[in-house]
Amino acid sequence: MLSWFWCFIIYSFAGCLIETVFCLLFNFRLESRKCMLLGALCPVYGLGGVAVAAFAEPFKTSKIATFFIGMIAASLIEYVFDMFYKELLGVTFWDYSGRPFNINGRVWLVYSVFWGVLSMLLVYKLHPIVKNFTENIPVSMTVAMISFFCIDTILSTALLYNFKTKNAVDILWLYRKITS
Repeated sequence: MLSWFWCFIIYSFAGCLIETVFCLLFNFRLESRKCMLLGALCPVYGLGGVAVAAFAEPFKTSKIATFFIGMIAASLIEYVFDMFYKELLGVTFWDYSGRPFNINGRVWLVYSVFWGVLSMLLVYKLHPIVKNFTENIPVSMTVAMISFFCIDTILSTALLYNFKTKNAVDILWLYRKITS
């Protein structure tokens, strides 16, 4: 059970890294793409990766089923996270409303297909390695990381709610805001 937590952390970090590189390649600028104050994490990717691994892995004998289950699971997680950020915290991290084939601006068909492709990579290649690695992490290290993550989640949620901008989890922005 504790290895699932580590999978969540690893996929959250990987998602943050993917977002940063994607932004650099397509927007030609380096910007913070994290969703947490202290950790370089995007929890939507963490929960998405865990959901895909949990729901699609039992069907991995069928690549078509893996693709569609992964696509639906990841898109559903993206939709729910966007609702949480926008409706409860008043913050927008993404908005696809100007694009065709979107659902309430929260998910976009192009990215849903991308999640399906990433699901195949995750289920067939990445998750077996990550799962094997995470099963050997000591409990004491897991407790420390859970504590760090909980503190970071509380701080990040409070800052996002208070400032109503995704910049609130950028330490430099926050420092400038507090000192000005």
